[in-house]
Amino acid sequence: MHSIEAINVTEENFLKQNCTTSYSTSIINNTIGKIKFADTCTGETGVNGSGVLCNITFKAKSGGSSALNFDSVKVLDSELHQFYVAFTNGKVTAGSTNCTEFDLDNDTKIDIFDAVAGLEHLSCGKTIYNEGCSVSNHNTIELKDIFKLIEKI
Repeated sequence: MHSIEAINVTEENFLKQNCTTSYSTSIINNTIGKIKFADTCTGETGVNGSGVLCNITFKAKSGGSSALNFDSVKVLDSELHQFYVAFTNGKVTAGSTNCTEFDLDNDTKIDIFDAVAGLEHLSCGKTIYNEGCSVSNHNTIELKDIFKLIEKI
């Protein structure tokens, strides 16, 4: 099981500095832990130097570590010749998400303030202590979670 999941991949500005880009929709498969995307620079001149091609947003699912490895990466020049680019593998360590179910405000008590925190999160996106503290720790807060919380109170 992976302790993180990929949420989104966005194109950054590195290729945009000298050309028009065509960015493919990323394919995220958290079940097997793979992300696929392509970014193309079209025009007479390419880019050189260093920069950021994309930004990948992850969400912690549980405490623990997950490896970040680059696999099957292909970088081509303007004549479609592949060339070497150094990528560094890494590791992400997520803190523990141990919590008491329904304790959305992390005060160790299950009370009406947890329901208020959950409703504020649903209505205006207010950050809560830990979405993993929902019903059955399914990592999201839904209206049905708030109803179950109110029944529990």
